[in-house]
Amino acid sequence: MQKSYFGAYFLALFGDWLKGAYIYKLFSWYGYQESDIAILYFTSFASSAIFGTITGSLTDIYGRK
Repeated sequence: MQKSYFGAYFLALFGDWLKGAYIYKLFSWYGYQESDIAILYFTSFASSAIFGTITGSLTDIYGRK
């Protein structure tokens, strides 16, 4: 079960990573500096990784039995 969870989780992380080029283009169009875009992108990726792991664990513990 854990292997299937991690398989889906890493696919979601990969999908989040792929959208980076589009997010960069959007932020640069709005006038953000490259350093600000890097900070925003890293923060978004890190929060997805952290909260995705926590949410998955909580769902396993408290989810439907």
